[in-house]
Amino acid sequence: MTPTGDEIRAQIRNLGTFAHASVVMVHMAVLEDCLEAALLGKMHSLNREMRDRLFTGYGPLSSLSAKIDVGFALALLDRVDYDRLTVLRKIRNKFAHSPKGLRFEDDEIKGLLVALPGWTDEQDGMTFFGKQTDELEAKFPHPAPA
Repeated sequence: MTPTGDEIRAQIRNLGTFAHASVVMVHMAVLEDCLEAALLGKMHSLNREMRDRLFTGYGPLSSLSAKIDVGFALALLDRVDYDRLTVLRKIRNKFAHSPKGLRFEDDEIKGLLVALPGWTDEQDGMTFFGKQTDELEAKFPHPAPA
């Protein structure tokens, strides 16, 4: 059955909505990789097996939350950046686990953005989110290609 014009327009609108989630997921994946590289830089040289045991599956550092906590404990993050990363993680989780397509303009996302330093309601949420992640990413080493 061929979709109607209204159905196609609704699908196109949904693509725009999911673009917000895609931006969040990509930015946070890069930031998480950078934080992992910083954590690895504080450890003994690990073979792949040990690295995988720590950072994948049910490993103690497999979650972004754990990486943020340990990054703070090892003084890789100051309190401001720890709090900022925690808010960014919460935003990522909202986008990742919402059954509907969220947008940065939605109240539940704006309610988290206000906790980030420098946020004003006049700003574009997606651009502001990107700047926040870019600033944090610049503080960490970039992971070596696999």
